[in-house]
Amino acid sequence: MYFDINWNIDTDLRKIEAIIQHAHNAGILIAMDSNARSSSWHDILTNGRGRTLEEFLTSQQLYIMNEDSYLTTFQSSKGKSNIDITITNYRLLSAVVEWEINDQENFSGHNIIRYGIRQDTAPHPVLNTGEVKYKVRKDDKKAFKQNLTRLFEQKLAKTRNVVSTQTLDNVLCTRVTNAPGVELLVEEFYEVLEAACRTSFRYSRPTHANSTHKTVPWWSEELTMMRKRLNSL
Repeated sequence: MYFDINWNIDTDLRKIEAIIQHAHNAGILIAMDSNARSSSWHDILTNGRGRTLEEFLTSQQLYIMNEDSYLTTFQSSKGKSNIDITITNYRLLSAVVEWEINDQENFSGHNIIRYGIRQDTAPHPVLNTGEVKYKVRKDDKKAFKQNLTRLFEQKLAKTRNVVSTQTLDNVLCTRVTNAPGVELLVEEFYEVLEAACRTSFRYSRPTHANSTHKTVPWWSEELTMMRKRLNSL
């Protein structure tokens, strides 16, 4: 779909939100003349409209496909800027490839944007955190922290020696930086969290009646916001 966001950005974003909700879990690809500038899509500055759009994309868990380029998406006698952006959701994130700005003349201030869409790419997996429901007591949190650190050392840092938190953090950061596939590390990280929960808390499997209320003891509103910001990045 294509959107030209005019001066009433809030109204246009509400229309996009309605379309996203209507699409449900289908793949979404949006080509947008945002009329907004942001370093998130490689402009040299971020203005108020850009911040508003950044927050919207984060809240909707949408991904910006723009790549850095010596060309800009828009140019006129008044200057250059990157205001045209390509947006997708997680189902098409790995399907959109070879995004680029083309300098072919098109009699418009907007440069042509080209990219490919692969048809053989499966959607990114969504972690299911609703298999069990944990019963968290205050006294169990210390045990959870100890178990989590121990499992991190054994399974992610690949060591059975007790190390400091800073050393463990450095090891994990090095693994993330050098890993050929981040998805595998995410799966390992989730397995460690799940194992730490199972060894620290009492738990029960949800019945059909309450299976829609999914929870894990280590999740918080702060983590929700951090995940949204990470998705945006």
